[in-house]
Amino acid sequence: MTVEIVQDLEGFVGLRNDWERVHELDPEAGYFLSWRWFAQVFRSNPGRWKVLAIRGGGPGKEYTCFLPLSHHTHWSESGQRFKTELKPAGKLAWAQYTGFVCDPAVEEEAIGEVAAYLSATPWARISFKHDGCRRRLEFLLRAFSDPQSYRVSFRSMLINDGSVDNLVCPRLSLPDDFDTYVQSQLSSKTRQKMRRFWRRYERSEDLRIVDSTSDTFASDLDALLEMWLVRWMPERGEKSALRVAAKYREFLDLSNRIGAIRLSTLWEGERRLGAICCIVDQDEKYLYFIVSGRDESASEPNIGLLLHTDAIKWAIGNGMRTYDFCHGNEAYKISYGAAEHVLSNVEIVRRSACDVSQLDPCRVGDAMRKTIDMIEGNRIGAASSACRQLLPLIA
Repeated sequence: MTVEIVQDLEGFVGLRNDWERVHELDPEAGYFLSWRWFAQVFRSNPGRWKVLAIRGGGPGKEYTCFLPLSHHTHWSESGQRFKTELKPAGKLAWAQYTGFVCDPAVEEEAIGEVAAYLSATPWARISFKHDGCRRRLEFLLRAFSDPQSYRVSFRSMLINDGSVDNLVCPRLSLPDDFDTYVQSQLSSKTRQKMRRFWRRYERSEDLRIVDSTSDTFASDLDALLEMWLVRWMPERGEKSALRVAAKYREFLDLSNRIGAIRLSTLWEGERRLGAICCIVDQDEKYLYFIVSGRDESASEPNIGLLLHTDAIKWAIGNGMRTYDFCHGNEAYKISYGAAEHVLSNVEIVRRSACDVSQLDPCRVGDAMRKTIDMIEGNRIGAASSACRQLLPLIA
């Protein structure tokens, strides 16, 4: 097997048929590892990504595995040096899941080739955040077992004072009809509550749930995120909440460009009570719940219950097989009958004892731009150290 590097859009477009062929073979790969998703991500982030493409047995043979990565040039204040950091490329646009796209029949050998390539190339840190397949990571980590050269960390992601694990993704396996779901997957208490409030919704002359169209998506998303900000800004702080809302907007707009969004709004007359936004994967038959918001001043109870019930009903009626709540094992998600799927968050740090450089020479341009910023910011000592590091690479 051989490893090829693709890092321009034209090259990635050329991979489409092979990528989609391998993706179809791979039960571990979903929407956030699909070619069409990455086509949007890469087009929006030129120069910030590369794909490791593994061929089976050399040129002319079929591709068997792909690993999409992003790269970042980091200035270490403590070491006074530039370092290259690698991350899953999907995280350039908030992908909910990351990992390999790989033919399962050759995954151990193919991922071994990836590991051998990475161990011989320059970088300081690699993270595999929200990786959905621990088995494949274990294949990769065999190449980084020397504690003198590498530090491998399995990092937790607890939020809300430790009450929620953001590496746990609750998922509903959906039956063929909604009544079967309600009867077989809910507790009696949740079943009664869902039926009661859904009957109330269906009988109401004022309540209605409306799906966004291409004409209304932008304004509906604005309204949803405004409601989300009202709820979360007091807890997260204005700066953090606005940053997250902006990421939601960017992330969801990318999926909307390829027709993979379902955004629904609950109205009471002309008043917007709440909204929910999901990503629709028609190929894998997944509906991913991404974000919701509600009018915090509304007296209508169980707005979230109505919106999730409608989303689950829609998913079942449209042949979806899984309703994925994505990150966080909040109790309300589990109450819908979801089972927990655990992700990995692994970080590999190259120690100074390792004799491979920590700065990729291909990223010298990034380092030079940062050095200019140092000079313009009157950080003369740091700029001097940077120049001494870069000079051998450009002289």
